Amino acid sequence: KTLNKFAKGHFMNTDYLAIATLAELQHYGNAAKELNISQPGLSHAIRSLEKIMDFHFEKTWQNVRLSLNG
Repeated sequence: KTLNKFAKGHFMNTDYLAIATLAELQHYGNAAKELNISQPGLSHAIRSLEKIMDFHFEKTWQNVRLSLNG
């Protein structure tokens, strides 16, 4: 039980870190590099989190930013 509680908290912190890093850097590649994960892995995680947490990033051909609704 304690490990499960820790794991849930750890994943929430990791999710927050991914969102915060992408929002700050506004670029998937740079955010992935900063987080030491692959860009496709970050993209997949963000897509999943957008659905679960009901927020959205606006994407352009060059960068990304947290939407006003998100």
